[in-house]
Amino acid sequence: MLKSLTVQNYALIRDLAFSPESHLNVITGETGAGKSIMLGALGLVLGNRADTGILSDQNVKCTVEAIFQFKSEALTTFLESKELEVSDEIILRREISPTGKSRAFINDTPVNLTDLKEAGELLIDIHTQHTSLLIRNNKQQLRMIDRFGDYNPVLLEAETQWKQYKLELQAFEDLEVFCSSAQAEQDFLRFQFEELEKFNPLEGEDIQLEERVELLNHAADIARIGENIAALLHENENSAYNQVQAARSLMKPISGLSAGLKTVSERIDALLPEIKDLSSEIQDIASDSEPNAAELEHLNSRYAQLQLLLKKHRVDTSLDLKQLFQEIGDKLYTADNSVEALEKQRTKVKVAFEACLLTAKALHTKRIETAVQLCQHVEAGLHQLGMPKAKLRADLQFQNEYLNESGASKMQFLFSANGSLEMPLEKVASGGEVSRLNFVIKSILAGKNEIPTLIFDETDTGVSGEIAHKFGEMMRKLGDYRQVIAITHLPQVAAHGNSHYFISKKEVSGKTESFMEKLQIEQRIQKLASMLGGENPGEAALANAKELLQAATAALQ
Repeated sequence: MLKSLTVQNYALIRDLAFSPESHLNVITGETGAGKSIMLGALGLVLGNRADTGILSDQNVKCTVEAIFQFKSEALTTFLESKELEVSDEIILRREISPTGKSRAFINDTPVNLTDLKEAGELLIDIHTQHTSLLIRNNKQQLRMIDRFGDYNPVLLEAETQWKQYKLELQAFEDLEVFCSSAQAEQDFLRFQFEELEKFNPLEGEDIQLEERVELLNHAADIARIGENIAALLHENENSAYNQVQAARSLMKPISGLSAGLKTVSERIDALLPEIKDLSSEIQDIASDSEPNAAELEHLNSRYAQLQLLLKKHRVDTSLDLKQLFQEIGDKLYTADNSVEALEKQRTKVKVAFEACLLTAKALHTKRIETAVQLCQHVEAGLHQLGMPKAKLRADLQFQNEYLNESGASKMQFLFSANGSLEMPLEKVASGGEVSRLNFVIKSILAGKNEIPTLIFDETDTGVSGEIAHKFGEMMRKLGDYRQVIAITHLPQVAAHGNSHYFISKKEVSGKTESFMEKLQIEQRIQKLASMLGGENPGEAALANAKELLQAATAALQ
C-alpha cells in the first residue's frame, strides 16, 4: 500500500505530507483548494510528463516522493529485470529542476520515465471521471473480461502461439524474397560456384602459401647457412660440441667437491645432447631447402590466383573465400529446390495459424462463460447504485480474420439502464451511467489483481442521497482488502471513510498555498455538516452530519 506521499513545490503545494491508512481514505476540501493538484503530483511520480510550469517557486526544484509497502511476484520480476533493489518497501521519486530537467528514481537508483510508469502501474490504479470513457472502448471491454476470468495460462498460450505464427510467416516472406533473388541470379551464382569449386580454397592457405614461397625463394641461403651452423655446432674439429666435451673433462675431477660444482657439471652434461640435436635439425632443414623451381612456379601461380579471387569477391582471407563458396552453394541449393522449400515453410505457417485458431476458440469459450458471470455481478452492483432495471450483456463473436495475440474474439458491451433492449454501451449510456458502471467493474476487478492501492477521483459525480450512501458503502467494502483513496464532494461517501483528510487553501506571504490535515471526530462532523448545509452549517446540519457519521461508523464495525 501507499505508506506516504510527500510533495514539495508543486503548483499550490509548498510542502505536503500524506500518510494514508490501509483501508478507505476519503479526501474532501474546498473548491480549487488542491484535491486534484495532489492527484496531479502523484501522477508526476508515476511517470506523467511535466514542465517547469508546475513549479510554485521557479527558483526551487519540485520533488514528489511516494513510498509503498508492497511485494508481489510481478513487482519482484520487474525490479530484478531492471537490476533494482528488491525489498518489501519501494520508493518512487521524481524531481523537476527550475531549468526543466526531470529526474526519476526507484529505490534511489536513477531510472527513465518508462520504468517509473511501469512500476507505478503495478502499485496504483487511478480511476477518474475521464477514465470512465475507457469502458466505451471495445478492446478495453475485452481486457475487463480477461481480468475477471481465471484463464491466464490460455491467454499466455495464445500470445506465445501468435508470436510463433508471426515468426513462421516472416520466415516464409523472407524465403520468398530470397528464392526470387536466387533464381534471378542462378546462372551467375553457378558460374561463381564452379570457379570456386575448381580452385577449392582451403582454410589458412593464404598464410601457408606465403610462408612456403618465402622459404623456396631463400632455399639456397637456408641450405648454405644451415650447413655452416651444423659444422660450427658439431661437425668441425673445434665445434661447440667438442669444446663442451673438453670442458666436461676438465670439470669431472672437481665435480664432487661441492653441491654447486656438481650442479654445474650436470648442466654441462645436458648441453652435449642438445647441441647434437640442434646440429642434426638444422642439417635436415638445410637438406629440405634445396631450390625447387617447379614447386615455386606452382605455388606462385596458385597464390596469384588466390589473390585474384580475394579481390574479385571482396574478402580478406582464404577462410572468407571458403565460407563464401559454401554460401553460394547454399543459395544454389535453395534456388534449385525453391518450390519444395517454400511449400515446406508454407506448411509451417499453416500449422502455426491453425494452432492459434484452436487456442483462440478455447479462449473464446472461456470468455463467453466469464462474461456471463461478470455481467451478473455488474448488474447486481448497478442495482445497489439506483439502477434496478440495468442490464448488461457481452456480445462476443469469433472471427478468423480478427485473429491476433489476444485470440479472435470481437467484443462489445450491450447495455440498458431502464430494462429496454440492450444497445452498444457507447451509444446509449449517459456520463453518469458510465461512471457508475465503471466504478462497479473496477470494484469487482479489484479482487482479481494484485494492485494494492486504488484511487477514485470524484467518480461519484452525478449521484446523491441513498445512492451516494451506497457508493460510500461499496468503497468501504472495497477498502476491506485494498487500500482505497477516494476524492469526493459527497458527505455520504466521506462519512464511510476509515480516515478523513481535508484540503484547504490559505494566503501565505501573498501566495495561495494548499494544506492537508487529518480530521478528528469533531472536525469530521463539522466538515460533513458544511458539505450538507453550506459554509456555516446550522444545528440541523450538524445533527445530520453526526447521524451520518455514526451510521457509517456502525457499518464499519
